[in-house]
Amino acid sequence: MAGPPPNRRSTHQAIEPDAEQLEAQRARTLLDLAGGYVRQALQLPDQVQTLRTVVAELLLENAMLRLDVRALAQRVDALEKRMVGR
Repeated sequence: MAGPPPNRRSTHQAIEPDAEQLEAQRARTLLDLAGGYVRQALQLPDQVQTLRTVVAELLLENAMLRLDVRALAQRVDALEKRMVGR
């Protein structure tokens, strides 16, 4: 045999640092996640403002297209009236 089998005390002591390292790694991971969430939360107001700007531009574009459609509809009506009169 290579030597006496390890006693429980030495095995237990060898496992403890691994458990502590695991807990430290978990704590670092949680801090990284929390930091990511904080960064996202800090960016949220900028993202909301960007969305508001985009929505405002889309609403303006929509209104302009409606005016164009109305103007075209009026021109079509005028042309149809002219054609009926001939």
